[in-house]
Amino acid sequence: MDVGRPGRRDPAVRLRTARRRPPFWEENDAGEVCVWGTVLAWDPPRTFAFAWLIGPDWKVPPPDATGSRVTVTFTHTETGTRVDLVHDQLDAHGTGWEGVRDAVAGEGGWPAGLRLYAATV
Repeated sequence: MDVGRPGRRDPAVRLRTARRRPPFWEENDAGEVCVWGTVLAWDPPRTFAFAWLIGPDWKVPPPDATGSRVTVTFTHTETGTRVDLVHDQLDAHGTGWEGVRDAVAGEGGWPAGLRLYAATV
């Protein structure tokens, strides 16, 4: 299973108040599951953070994958809510980490995700 390939179902996020870190995961039509992140911080309604486990090869990460960090912060404003997303510690992915940085910063990465979020809420 390659991450982001056709045949995958909608991503899912399992957020619960269990002691273990719940995963971010996707499942393809064949039933293969890719856990691509784990929750690092959960502080509604202000912020959440998760480890991004997808590396430069864009393959399903191994269970012991080291991840970068994505932090999303929500701030109330007079006109609504400001959403800030910071994806840092990308060098944790090792050789080729710059490709991950460029992909998530590109038009199909976080900018597209934030536009979709804004159009949905």
